Amino acid sequence: MKKAIAALIAIAAIVLSQSAIAQIANRDELGNIIVSGTGLAAGTLVKIYYPEVFDSRSFIPRGACNLLAVKSTSSFAFDDWIKVGGVQLNLAENSPPALSGLPCVSGVPNAAYSWITAGAYRYIQSADKVYILAPSAGAVVISGDLPNFRLGKADSCGRISIRNSEKWPVAGLNFGGSLSYIVNGSYGPDIAIPSVVTVAMPICRKGILYRRLEQ
Repeated sequence: MKKAIAALIAIAAIVLSQSAIAQIANRDELGNIIVSGTGLAAGTLVKIYYPEVFDSRSFIPRGACNLLAVKSTSSFAFDDWIKVGGVQLNLAENSPPALSGLPCVSGVPNAAYSWITAGAYRYIQSADKVYILAPSAGAVVISGDLPNFRLGKADSCGRISIRNSEKWPVAGLNFGGSLSYIVNGSYGPDIAIPSVVTVAMPICRKGILYRRLEQ
């Protein structure tokens, strides 16, 4: 370990305390991001805000009508719209009353209701569910309209590591060119998302942050 630290110093590295570091995001060649200078204690839990990543679920149509019944819950929430197979279905601001009868009767959509057409789908909104008629019996991916959050934890240097992946892409962090996170219910400051790879990522060693000097 002493050799490693000596090597860092040999390549013109500087050591800064948390209070001396401006909050900044650095990006590596894989698109992963490390936010340093947060001032957070080691182990602090944070919720990383992904305004462009929406929760999705796979639903399987049921019965001869290929009916989908979608309900907003704590684990799959939506407000104004949902996307079904990529098609957006707009929802009423005030939920309508419960349906007086079944949406599908004897394998036929109930003609008593005013079904709305959107792309290949037809739908109607009830008090607590959205009923959708799919064009086929295959599974359908449905997305909600509420941004998602991902849990993270500050390391011994107070850094937050944000790994880039297919489910959690860096592009999903974009909030007007910035990223943000929540600690104890409060948002931290907006941090500019780096568009280029950082030549020398900050390194944490035993709670001390090392960063290469500008050449």
